[in-house]
Amino acid sequence: MALSSRVQGEAIVTFTIDEKGTPGNYAVKTNLGYGLDAAALKGIEQIGGEWVPGTIKGKPVPVQCEIPVLFAIASERNVYIKPNEILILVMSATVIR
Repeated sequence: MALSSRVQGEAIVTFTIDEKGTPGNYAVKTNLGYGLDAAALKGIEQIGGEWVPGTIKGKPVPVQCEIPVLFAIASERNVYIKPNEILILVMSATVIR
């Protein structure tokens, strides 16, 4: 739907990393619609690996994080994907205290 409607933009996904390093409480902070918010949320939820909790005075504490996910429709200048496909870029994560 997003591609046929030519919708592009940034979806921001927020989540919490608890004291044990377990992510949870995922939510979409923005509203792009057309299924893009759900796609961003699903993609960020599927990120694997170990998360490191925040610390205060050496003790682990939960932290709120956000990751922007950029959806852009490819043009002829994009080398790695075909024109009219959706390019999804995950930018750096930000910790919010």
